[in-house]
Amino acid sequence: MSETKSDGGRPGGRRLSLAAVTLRGVPPDELAKAAAAAGFNAVGIRLSPWDPDAPVRYSAEQLRGIATLIADLGLFTLDVEQIRLLPDTSARDFEYLFEGAALLGARFALIYGDDPDEHRFIAQLHELGQIGLPYGVSPVIEFMPFTALNKSGRSAFSRGPNFRTRPCSSTPCTWRAAAGGQRTSRP
Repeated sequence: MSETKSDGGRPGGRRLSLAAVTLRGVPPDELAKAAAAAGFNAVGIRLSPWDPDAPVRYSAEQLRGIATLIADLGLFTLDVEQIRLLPDTSARDFEYLFEGAALLGARFALIYGDDPDEHRFIAQLHELGQIGLPYGVSPVIEFMPFTALNKSGRSAFSRGPNFRTRPCSSTPCTWRAAAGGQRTSRP
């Protein structure tokens, strides 16, 4: 197994991750190979189905194989995609995504907030944070332009001590907010 790239030779030790949505529909192994060939340090893996009518879930064995390939390519998995929190969403339905993230070594699970009820959304986000704790995976909000959360504003995330925000490096989101504050030793 090769060493994980720590900074890719970039000034300031910056790491770059290829998001799964960049090559929509490309299987994780091909996405990882593309990321390595293009000089990325990390990759984001889509674990929820692209097509809700044709759900695909990877087995633990498949995820371990993907994780091995990613490591052999000198990459790491930054995040997994994606949980879209709608008004009728149950956070518990997404535990498989946190399990998969842990098997891949990912630190984050990307969340789209598409529930116009701010209090219900925050409760669901809190529950996702609790689900992710034993896996060492934090939910991270992507404020997507087509979601209710983006349209209703971001003020809720400046009010609570359990949220931290940071600029998002990928377009079109402008901020990511991570629930919890749990730090891990992974890259």
